[in-house]
Amino acid sequence: MGRRRRVGLALAVTALSACAGSKPAERGATPGAPNAPEAKGNNEVIVNPQAMQGPASGAWLIYGMVKAAEYDKHRPPPANESADDFHLELAAREAMLDVWGEKRDVRDAELDRLTAIRKAGFLPEFVIVIQGRPGWTVPGAAIAKLRLEEFAEKFAGEYSSERAVVIKPASGKLFPDVPGADFPDPRQLPIAPSSCRLAVDERRAAWERWKAIAPRLGGQPISASSPPQFGRHLVALKRDAGSAQPRDATWVSERVGHLAFLDGYCAVEARNWPVAVEMLGRTVALSPASADPRLELAGALTMSGRHEEGLRHADAVIATTKDGCTAGIAWRKRGYILIEMEAFEAARAAYEKSLTIDPGNPIALSELKTIEKAMKQPGDWRKKPQPGQPAFDPIVLTTCRQGKPADK
Repeated sequence: MGRRRRVGLALAVTALSACAGSKPAERGATPGAPNAPEAKGNNEVIVNPQAMQGPASGAWLIYGMVKAAEYDKHRPPPANESADDFHLELAAREAMLDVWGEKRDVRDAELDRLTAIRKAGFLPEFVIVIQGRPGWTVPGAAIAKLRLEEFAEKFAGEYSSERAVVIKPASGKLFPDVPGADFPDPRQLPIAPSSCRLAVDERRAAWERWKAIAPRLGGQPISASSPPQFGRHLVALKRDAGSAQPRDATWVSERVGHLAFLDGYCAVEARNWPVAVEMLGRTVALSPASADPRLELAGALTMSGRHEEGLRHADAVIATTKDGCTAGIAWRKRGYILIEMEAFEAARAAYEKSLTIDPGNPIALSELKTIEKAMKQPGDWRKKPQPGQPAFDPIVLTTCRQGKPADK
């Protein structure tokens, strides 16, 4: 029912151990558990007896009963057939801390720290980063208030994600299924031209299945491999919403985002710009904190004549990335779009900025020559050279780290 996770400035997660087995506990009133709501229906409160040995046992029993009662009142979305979701976990943690706050004569390190986290206003952040699971839906109102970076900085350290109590509803599922877990394995389909002809029928069938899954999710699907990555995408969702409230978000398998990116990348390779825009736009929605899909989408939008939209995506990466390689590519992408818009001075500034990050980059140097020619012969710089004239400089494709899609 649990493991240990580490919270740091990068919101990294480390799994160290698994919990022991569990046994069912009888429902009903519990001595020493004041004001505990009674769970109704066919829900079963399952207790791990080894984890219940200690001063926190009463708080954990309250946790279980409140979670079961909240499940009866507010069921998760249809795709989540368990009694485990963000709002249920948050309500249960609030209840157990209410009880724990009354116990001043005993100490428990985990609950004492959680009490401090709650007092500082970071309990939702704790629930997402430490307890979060695929299949969860986080309401937009909660996303709008998230301060995950502040939580990671103020409360860095190792945490137990163990749950001494879980709820087994009539479905029999203790935790939600992972939406999209049956998508093709990303390890067999790297983002590369060689993957574009592989598993074509399997990829198409996955998207057909997705048409039935997506409407049953509680919110916008967000593709992530870990709670911290899910959290980073939520932060990006909040940023992209601006002054508006973000949409509710449901954590789905990382395989969904990977397949969308691959299909978009392959459409770019085929120069099928409508499909590229569609699939890369889907990828950005699934993985809003990821820079590579945004940059690929910026290029596809530019090739579709949608320059301003492409520029917005390139600028979003420039404004948020902390990676020098990605920043260099984003500045070059911005320069390329501005050339297409014939904004040559701004394009030159973008490429010069990229060279401060990635000195000597051949793409930037080549494009600066293109800009110089265009400024000397406005209006006809796109024309093909006449016979006997020197050819245009060739396009140079580079990558500044292995496995990253090259500049295009």
